[in-house]
Amino acid sequence: MDSKKRIRKIIERTNCTYDQAVEADKACGGNVEEAISILNKKGNELYVGGGSSGLAVDSGPKKDTIVGYKNGLLVNNKFYDYSDPNNLRLKEMLKNNEFDREILEHNSENDEAEVIYKDATNETYKEETKKETPRKTYENNKKHSLNFEEDLKIDCPDELILSEEKDVIFKVMIGNKRVTVKMSNSNSVQDFYREMKKYSQKEVILVKRGTPVDDKSVAMDLKNSMFMLYERK
Repeated sequence: MDSKKRIRKIIERTNCTYDQAVEADKACGGNVEEAISILNKKGNELYVGGGSSGLAVDSGPKKDTIVGYKNGLLVNNKFYDYSDPNNLRLKEMLKNNEFDREILEHNSENDEAEVIYKDATNETYKEETKKETPRKTYENNKKHSLNFEEDLKIDCPDELILSEEKDVIFKVMIGNKRVTVKMSNSNSVQDFYREMKKYSQKEVILVKRGTPVDDKSVAMDLKNSMFMLYERK
């Protein structure tokens, strides 16, 4: 696998920056899986602060809620069951006053989250729609079978400006090309798709860490993130 394809795969699997992917690829001597493992371990650690009994010591614009149950963790209304071994790491991270940045949806590596922790370890969590809805776990939450054209080539500028008010900035990998997109808070993902129509008639879709972006997403859902662009099939 050539370096461009390795970099692209690393970005897709970790949502890291282009420079981080290049650095990890070099450090691991072209071993993609090792680079992905290192970036996931480093990139997803987030200092929480506080203790097991209440508010974190550092405040922020967003408060997250974690409830510890006997059989798992309820994080912002999403349950991570200990029956999946991958979720046991979350329990260990809490003991060290750390947590997974991706799960809390904090993008910056320097973010310090204000977390409200509730101890319910004497109770067993039961999902109301357990029979209809599969349990959410750290691993299956990011694994998806995609049916998209990977080698997408679209001749567009390196920077796309959709609005004079550049409140939201995010990056998109189109094949091996990295594009910076700037738009207003009032824009949506559909505005981005319409912009892409100027350069290609292909039906495209943004994908983040293997998960297609909801067609109803607004600009703030895209802010400060790295996406892959695929052709819809």
